[in-house]
Amino acid sequence: MIIGEVCLLTNNVRELADFYKQLLEIDNNSNDDTHQFIISEGTTLTVYNDGTEKNNQNQNICLAFTVEDIEKNTGRYWHWGKKT
Repeated sequence: MIIGEVCLLTNNVRELADFYKQLLEIDNNSNDDTHQFIISEGTTLTVYNDGTEKNNQNQNICLAFTVEDIEKNTGRYWHWGKKT
């Protein structure tokens, strides 16, 4: 399993995307207001506005994992989040 994507959620996609493009010296040729891929190879970095108001309480990030065979590993992952 690897981290496939880090997505930063924001109400201002352009501003946050512009910050990371400047910081990382990347030009993704996008000015989209809803969703931008900043890094699109390997583990991707995206900036997205899902339409909800953000609270700036460090709850505005999503991680997506890439698994070679999810069917094979589902049972292994499923119990990790369960409370006994």
